[in-house]
Amino acid sequence: RYIGDLVMAEDLARDPIPLDEMRLGKFINKERRLLRKDGSWVWVENRVRMLPEGNILGIILDITGRKRAEALSEQRNRELAALHALSLAISATLSVEQTSAAAMQGMLDATQADLVFLFLREGERLVLQAVLPPEERTRLGVVHEHRVGECICGLAAREAKPFYSHDIFTDSRCTWEECKRAGIRSFAALPLKSGAEVIAVMGLASLQERDFSAQSSFMETLTHQVGMALTNARLYEAAQQELTERKR
Repeated sequence: RYIGDLVMAEDLARDPIPLDEMRLGKFINKERRLLRKDGSWVWVENRVRMLPEGNILGIILDITGRKRAEALSEQRNRELAALHALSLAISATLSVEQTSAAAMQGMLDATQADLVFLFLREGERLVLQAVLPPEERTRLGVVHEHRVGECICGLAAREAKPFYSHDIFTDSRCTWEECKRAGIRSFAALPLKSGAEVIAVMGLASLQERDFSAQSSFMETLTHQVGMALTNARLYEAAQQELTERKR
């Protein structure tokens, strides 16, 4: 069987088999994904050379575990960098509006979601504060009032815990038709808390199927930071308003 049939097409297109070098008897070292007998793919490090009669002799080492660990380490580094950037952005202001804007942009950058929603809680109402990117706001059309306990954003507000939906079209909890008409496929609803009280809900949306819950720990760390920043901004604005009233 030709060795090219065993290499993942994506890897082969990026780094073709150097047959000319192999015909000269050179040893070739590569990291590739190879097809196993059971039809699965495995990361390998292979050292091969072509024998005089044209056959290929190779030593193959399974490095799947190492590649998985490297990918996990890279993801953790990206998450730490994103968390640091978000912390700097939201700590640079004390207004609720500017904190909200910085938090939304930070979440968009950190998670690479297609859309980010921010709902501020007013009693039993969830008021849509903004959508990022702003040009995507037109996707939703006229947004009707959202209520605590309705759809997964409302459930996140009522239960004070995150809710994730892999496919909102088949998820009975997802009742907000605006999202479906906008072409959203997957969604994460993350409560922002001040102590035990939910003061807002951050929504992350993907136009393609995506498992947001795979990054649940990272996302919940981000929203914890955002919740504290919003709490501080609200306290600051309340203190400023009280000071102004006292002066008056």
